[in-house]
Amino acid sequence: MPDYDFHTLSPADFEDLTRDVLQARDGVDFESFKTGRDGGVDFRRAHGRDQSVVQCKHYARSGYDALFRDLKEEALKLPNLTLPVSRYILSTSVDLSLTQKEKIVNLFGPILTTANLLGRDDLNNLLGQYPKVERQHFKLWLSSVAVLQKVLYNAEVTQSELEVNRIRRKIQRFVRSNVYPIAHQNLASERIVIISGPPGVGKSTLADILLFEHLRHDYKAIIARNGFDEARKLYFGDEKAIFYYDDFLGATFLREGGMPLARNEDRAIVDFIEFVRGNPQTRLVLTTREHLFAQALSGSERLRHAMVDSHKLTISLTALDERKRARILYNHLFFGDLPKPYQKELLREEFYLEIVRHQKFSPRLVEWLSDFKRIKRVSVQDFRSFVRSLLSDPSDIWRHAYDRQIGDSERSLLLSLHSLSGQATLSRLHEAFKKLHSARGETYRFPLAPGDFEAGLRSLTGTFINLRRDVVEFLDPSVIDLMNAVLRSEPENGVDVIRGAVSVAQIEHCWALATAADGTKLRAAIAAAPAVLRDSFQRLMATPRRLVVKGAVVHLAPSLERRVLFLIQIAQSVQAEEIFAIVGSALEALLDEWRAFDEAEFEDGVRVIEAVRDMPWPVYIGIDQFTEPLRIELLRIARTRIAPEEALAMLTLFENGTQNEKAAICEGLEYWLTFGFSDRLGELRSSSEYHQFKDQLEQLQQALPVNLEGRLDAIQTEWDEFEEHEEARADEQMDYYREQRYEQRVEETDVRDLFDSLPRGND
Repeated sequence: MPDYDFHTLSPADFEDLTRDVLQARDGVDFESFKTGRDGGVDFRRAHGRDQSVVQCKHYARSGYDALFRDLKEEALKLPNLTLPVSRYILSTSVDLSLTQKEKIVNLFGPILTTANLLGRDDLNNLLGQYPKVERQHFKLWLSSVAVLQKVLYNAEVTQSELEVNRIRRKIQRFVRSNVYPIAHQNLASERIVIISGPPGVGKSTLADILLFEHLRHDYKAIIARNGFDEARKLYFGDEKAIFYYDDFLGATFLREGGMPLARNEDRAIVDFIEFVRGNPQTRLVLTTREHLFAQALSGSERLRHAMVDSHKLTISLTALDERKRARILYNHLFFGDLPKPYQKELLREEFYLEIVRHQKFSPRLVEWLSDFKRIKRVSVQDFRSFVRSLLSDPSDIWRHAYDRQIGDSERSLLLSLHSLSGQATLSRLHEAFKKLHSARGETYRFPLAPGDFEAGLRSLTGTFINLRRDVVEFLDPSVIDLMNAVLRSEPENGVDVIRGAVSVAQIEHCWALATAADGTKLRAAIAAAPAVLRDSFQRLMATPRRLVVKGAVVHLAPSLERRVLFLIQIAQSVQAEEIFAIVGSALEALLDEWRAFDEAEFEDGVRVIEAVRDMPWPVYIGIDQFTEPLRIELLRIARTRIAPEEALAMLTLFENGTQNEKAAICEGLEYWLTFGFSDRLGELRSSSEYHQFKDQLEQLQQALPVNLEGRLDAIQTEWDEFEEHEEARADEQMDYYREQRYEQRVEETDVRDLFDSLPRGND
């Protein structure tokens, strides 16, 4: 018979165990029936006259006296239950003597019998009768005395009892993911599993669980800390063994800076994998960070031909639904050392829901916020603010990998993608990478190779970035936080991006970071490099606004108006002669474009003219001479065609204009109303869009000599029909909405019930 003390189980784990063992014993299903904290019922079965309820009391730590005090209160609740109870089952992790059982039964009266009072010995007896239940609850046997002793006395594995306790703590906090059964099955069938994933997702913890599981089945555990040669020397060939190498592609196999494999280490990897494949007595568990694995495959034809990647399983944060996230946080709180006042701050106003639903949630973040050594300098009053700050910018988790585990080509690629707002097509990213990587190589004197982009892409995919078809994006919002931190703490990276920019939008992205509250260093670095700004702007101002591809005109963003406007803003802020000197040529280029194409971005064009008009330019530059020519050209283009929002922008320039100037705006507006009004009306998709469109025309009717009553009536008619349709559509969607809300409430209830079981002492 097993002899578990249940100390590694949380109250929620203990409830799950009780439910499963009772279902196996009685051959029935019990449903969860949470009535709220201290409601008196954890599970029930309602079938005809059989109204069974189950209450679980996990008092393994507190002991019998604390249990008995609590049961006195539970006994008083029974008469108040709304359920008609025919059988009451009480399960506890406390070891009960016959006398203690009789005292508890006397508390409850005839509704509780000794057969339905399950103490520690009773539960162990049932687990012995139903080994399938025991196998399902791996936290029991992974932390059993027998397994722990096998670890303790295997010097190659643990070296000290401290290691045993460390892994035991991991087991307590472990939440079984979808990867766990697959990894278990792969070890059984293929004998090898490579666990991969981003930093902080739980790779090593899963590997430890698999290791302990095999120790239970008399495998000798051999930890390879210094390479595969050491592991081979510890294996004698006539015993079952599980080899374990954590972070096997770390510093041992990669050159400084994350360069590819050297000195035939790839042969050592392949040889050892082939050795395990050919020996049914052995198993192999490896862990690696995804970018290192991709980098190793990219640099080694031997690894690719050996199909090493066929053994890889990737742990991703997307596999953690809300319930699993809640269990991870719950386990860290229940088994951790976070003082009760801090725990109460997480429970107060259900703040834990904000944590588990946060887009940047990760197991390592939970480990940080629940580790008292890390937060002891944070006051209880500031704890929630600290947690929110950690969630909003968890870049520290990624910083080590960025600084130490990737190379220059990977950093150039990440900087390029970040400057493109975190998402780009492969071709666009490649173009930005080539320019930036070349600039950085020249500045920092590192070698360049033709395949740097492809190698960097392979290395980073799955760890820092995602590649979907031909679109590249950051893997996780916290990677964006990392790159923001990189530019702010090492502002020369921002200057590099500007030097290698292929679009003004990249400079805009850097400048937005520089002008934010915490971007002082970056702003100072950019301002201190006016020649770099000048050269990049001169080059990028000449970039064509439009290209002709197979006969079709493709407009390129940003527009020249936007580029010139941004240049003026930079000039005003930096106040450097190098920047002032190129504003005039940029304005001349804008005039030339307007004259050549009879087309303009009116709203940005108006802002350019206002900026030129209002800017206190140095006298010698003569920028003010452009105000009137720009104004005349923009009005000339407006006469041909101008949309309502553009006409309103023009009126800010010509509010006190002549009759002829307003007539020019009216002429362009009438043309748009004739040929563009119906299309715009058909594109409206919400009440706010109808309201905005109608409001624009009403403003124009008041400011210009134009009759828009017919168009305003048409907008109102379409608006009324739209709202009638929306009401009918809302009725059709109500059932679906209710179903979704019900599912959300069920999930929220599960999470709330879970955290309600946390002890809430006053210490």
